[in-house]
Amino acid sequence: MKVNRNGQTAILTDADYAKIRRQFRSDKYRLLFDLAWYTGERWGALIQLEVEDVYQSNGEPREEITFKARTRKAAQN
Repeated sequence: MKVNRNGQTAILTDADYAKIRRQFRSDKYRLLFDLAWYTGERWGALIQLEVEDVYQSNGEPREEITFKARTRKAAQN
């Protein structure tokens, strides 16, 4: 557990992931959780994705998801 930016984190196992995913009642949140799991991206950047970041103009999914620089967490100095 992390407290005040101190402590250890743990990587979710596949079983933990599945158990958490089953608790979401909304497909929207399941999708966001899946995107976070597969990309390792922060929730804040995920919710700022736009349709054209994920899908081509013909409706087909892109080969890669584009996260715009403005959605990225700025480096702390």
